[in-house]
Amino acid sequence: RKDPTTQSVFGPKKFTTAFSPEDVEDKELWLSTPLADAAIGDTDAVSAWPDISGQGHSPNTIDAGTLDATATGIKSTIPAVVFNGSADYYRITDNTVADFTATTESYAIFIVYQCSTDDGGHMVTRTQGSGSSQRQFRTEISSNLLFASFGNSSYVGSSSTGTGTGFNMGAFLINDQVNKSFCYFNGTYEDSETVGSAALTNSGPLIGASLNPSDVVQSFFEGKIAEVLIVGHYPPDEEREKIEGYLAHKHGLTANLPSTHPYKTNAPTSEKDFAEYSS
Repeated sequence: RKDPTTQSVFGPKKFTTAFSPEDVEDKELWLSTPLADAAIGDTDAVSAWPDISGQGHSPNTIDAGTLDATATGIKSTIPAVVFNGSADYYRITDNTVADFTATTESYAIFIVYQCSTDDGGHMVTRTQGSGSSQRQFRTEISSNLLFASFGNSSYVGSSSTGTGTGFNMGAFLINDQVNKSFCYFNGTYEDSETVGSAALTNSGPLIGASLNPSDVVQSFFEGKIAEVLIVGHYPPDEEREKIEGYLAHKHGLTANLPSTHPYKTNAPTSEKDFAEYSS
């Protein structure tokens, strides 16, 4: 029989689980594959690409991409959304989503994509034209390289080839403490650039295109996108590497990671707290 003088307490304990972006705070947008709707098959139109960030920011369907469930260079069980380069795009009309002014807020954009075209168009944007005062952020493929611009005409990008038949992982981080943007390509640091000021735009993010100053859609992306994650803070190295490791292991891209990456071999984990009854 239990000693009646014994006091029962709750003691903090830890347990380890697989890391995912669910563990990342301050998510603004998370578009992922495989799709929740299992009825959408290979080559079917993806009329809805739900936001699973928990913020309810699912894109409004304009001209939907199609599903490629067996994309070359990616795990066969992980599909990607195909953009045809002439009409396919998604638009989030809520202009509060990912509404970052480059000089006043930190944020980060992660993209898993494939593009075979040397000038493949714009992937994830919040822009209305090419003028610096019209641009919050724009990611794109140009001259076979992955580039981005944040609030100005100066580009940050990869020096490694960003096109081909295989998938790649791009990450752009904006640190408002130093007023700079940073580019990581497949887990390797590539470039940094000073960011500029940006005006508010009339629309939320576009996936697969951008807007000109008259709200006309332009610069359609030709390629495939498997994942888009936007977070509203500057992730420190440990968090960035965990996100990269998660994406690489999920999409079969660990071969792209540098040998020194902490999650080259093993997928990242998270240590969480729980209360365990003890006496």
